[in-house]
Amino acid sequence: IRRPPRSTPLYSSAASDVYKRQTKKRKNFITAVVPILKKARFEFLVQKLTELGVGAIHAYVSDKSKHLYSHSKELSKIDRYLEIINSAAHQSENFFPPALHIVNNIKEIDFSKFESVCALELGSDAPFSSDSKCAVFITGGEFGFSDDEKEFLQDAKVNYYNLGENILRAETAPIVALSRISF
Repeated sequence: IRRPPRSTPLYSSAASDVYKRQTKKRKNFITAVVPILKKARFEFLVQKLTELGVGAIHAYVSDKSKHLYSHSKELSKIDRYLEIINSAAHQSENFFPPALHIVNNIKEIDFSKFESVCALELGSDAPFSSDSKCAVFITGGEFGFSDDEKEFLQDAKVNYYNLGENILRAETAPIVALSRISF
């Protein structure tokens, strides 16, 4: 029997890399609170957040777009969204696919259970960066946050940040935010 030299690993480096990724703990567990969007845009958002390693996704029907979307209709699509999450997690070798929660509006989310909550708002003076302490980030819908949503978020004592001078689409802002926190 011929033995491999001591410098030769017993397992291939590819298998070793996969094992390391499977057993490695997450750097951050980030929860994204995002609005329901048109089908293709929301599916794209869910896919990209999964690829970037988000821990959980809470999707809500924005006050300003509740005439366009129905909570019950979105719940009926949950199998499709979970399929997208699983496919994106598999393709990106993300061994921790995010949980998906769909709520009727943002007020159904209990932000008190999170350590630090950040809302992304264009008018904020504070820039959002990797140094921003944020366990949860919230983005507004296609028309921004309603006055009621802003009042609710202020009562929940969230910190407001901006992503820069450019106005980003509702599906782009969460991707940019997660990228800044994660990398």
